[in-house]
Amino acid sequence: MKRMPVFCLLLTLIAPLGAYAADAAHAAKNTCMLDSANCAPQSASIQEIIAKLETELAKGSAVYTPAELGILQAKLNDYQQMLTALLSN
Repeated sequence: MKRMPVFCLLLTLIAPLGAYAADAAHAAKNTCMLDSANCAPQSASIQEIIAKLETELAKGSAVYTPAELGILQAKLNDYQQMLTALLSN
């Protein structure tokens, strides 16, 4: 009978860990890269933006939804096309 209160205490201590893990995954998202096209600082080069996008894409589905990964991939493609156009002229 004494084990029941100890078990309940352990459950109350462990339960918030799941919410903390979800918050940690959300905190790892770079919402700046997702939401705004012009969110990068003015001093950031196209190569730096491409590197940041590649880093975010590498986090994959552990951090981002499939729709968010699609947005990031589309932005990466756009910046790579811009870089190619700038280097070819």
